[in-house]
Amino acid sequence: EVGSPAHSTMAALPTTIGFVGIGTINSAVITGLCTLPNPPTKVVLSPRNAQKAADLASRFPGIVTVASSNQEVLDTTQFVFLAVLPKQVPEVLSSLSFTPEHFVVSLVAGVSNTKLSEFMPTVPTSNIVRAVPLPPVKDQAGVTLVYPDSPVPVALFDALGTAVAVDSEKTMSKMQVTTAMMGTYYA
Repeated sequence: EVGSPAHSTMAALPTTIGFVGIGTINSAVITGLCTLPNPPTKVVLSPRNAQKAADLASRFPGIVTVASSNQEVLDTTQFVFLAVLPKQVPEVLSSLSFTPEHFVVSLVAGVSNTKLSEFMPTVPTSNIVRAVPLPPVKDQAGVTLVYPDSPVPVALFDALGTAVAVDSEKTMSKMQVTTAMMGTYYA
């Protein structure tokens, strides 16, 4: 069953957000967040894809900074987006030290929350959420699948368009087919 995109309780958005992996989708999320009427006070980017990270830092001075390492992103933020290629997950996550206070929003395609939790055993499973945003989040006009339904990520993606919370990984996988078909439209 698909959750309603209209959420009656808006959770407070985090004021400090970290990003590990700076590709097209994370760049769109960062742009959308930084152009909100009330953007986060601090956005910390990993040095992965140095050119995109530097571009974002120059576009949003005073908000966006580039960390010297992925670990520095975790050390300075508790709310973290993860967007690396699926094949990079073992290498990237095994080198990082997470704490139980971290909340991780994974934008990694095809890697389940269960699999992610194996690489982040100190992060409670309730603090691991998968999301599938589309590029229009940069203009606060994107629809984003979120699993499981969790107040802060849902509020964040509602601010970037519309969050659609789903009740299972199976439903998420089925709905991702639709988002994949839209990829060429935004390419």
